[in-house]
Amino acid sequence: MPVAYGADTNQIARILLVDAQGQPLITQTDPSKLVVGNYGYISGAWKRQGLIWSYADAYLESVYNLDASAGDNVLTLSSVPSGEVWVIQTAFAVNVVTTIPYMRIYVVLDSFVMIIAESWSPTANHRLFWSGQITLKEGASIKALYSSCAAGDDIYLGAMGYKMQIGL
Repeated sequence: MPVAYGADTNQIARILLVDAQGQPLITQTDPSKLVVGNYGYISGAWKRQGLIWSYADAYLESVYNLDASAGDNVLTLSSVPSGEVWVIQTAFAVNVVTTIPYMRIYVVLDSFVMIIAESWSPTANHRLFWSGQITLKEGASIKALYSSCAAGDDIYLGAMGYKMQIGL
């Protein structure tokens, strides 16, 4: 694509895309209209681009309770902070001491709950695994319910995936 080089009145170097006749392809040159958000020259016009997500870090987290109370227990992983989304690819839950009637892993966001894995009558040290892909937005977290634990049970919850920064 042909390019014209030059400088503006402030002597700042500029590069301008031009067509074969030397006419500018970009007609919007007002910087105040170009600095807010992510804009790109798409199909002959300046258009606001969609969200841009970029890899930020691996996500690896686990929590445990080595002295669970008798009855139902819940473990909770961290909530997604603002400015990020987390892509979860696997999660596990386990009670290493006692056979319990029910165990589940679920995602919570406000009042929304989605069960992603469950097991009826998991034996002691039976690991409940979930594998897939789910994108969590700000405020969402992963939890596990362990029903009818014995006092002193050792329970664990973990998940892994990756974190992404949101560019606006």
